[in-house]
Amino acid sequence: MAGAAGVIAGLWWGPVAIAAAIGLTLYFAGAVAFHLRVGDRKGASPAVVLTMASVALIVLHAAIL
Repeated sequence: MAGAAGVIAGLWWGPVAIAAAIGLTLYFAGAVAFHLRVGDRKGASPAVVLTMASVALIVLHAAIL
């Protein structure tokens, strides 16, 4: 929830959004790794999508700044 709040707060202050998106990317990348580690390929799919969305946030906010 803190990551989502950071991204929303980033609408007014860009560096906060980038920091929050980096945190979300690391969080979801860890989720992908652990889902794959236990053999849960079905559960890894949503985490991969959310990881890519977090990376897209980083790229878009960096392009704006």
